Amino acid sequence: MTWTPQQLEEIPEVYRDFMVVLKPVVDSRAPGVLLKITGIPFRMFVNVLSSRHDYDAEQVWQVAQRLKQQGLVDVDRWGFYTPTGKGEALIQALAGSGEAAPRPVPPLPQL
Repeated sequence: MTWTPQQLEEIPEVYRDFMVVLKPVVDSRAPGVLLKITGIPFRMFVNVLSSRHDYDAEQVWQVAQRLKQQGLVDVDRWGFYTPTGKGEALIQALAGSGEAAPRPVPPLPQL
C-alpha cells in the first residue's frame, strides 16, 4: 500500500507515535540483521505515549485497539505488538516523511 502525504497528515499524532514504536520490528527484518525483534511489549507503548501525550494505560490500549481494527497491528497472547503488511507500509512512509528520522549520535571526544 502506498500512503500519500495528505493521508499521513490526517493521521493523529498519537497513532503515528504508536506506529513509530514498531519501527525496530520492521528494521530487524532487513537482510543481514542479526538481532530479530519479533514484537514490542505493550508497556513500551505506554511509556512512549504517556510521556509524549500524557495518556494512561487505558487510553494507550484504546489507541492499540483502533489500530488493530484498522488492520495496522497484530497482538499476540502475551501482549507483544507487530505491524501487519499495511502497518509496515505506514511505518516506512512515516520514516520517509521524517517522522521517525533518527538523530545521529555525536562523537565522544577523547577524555
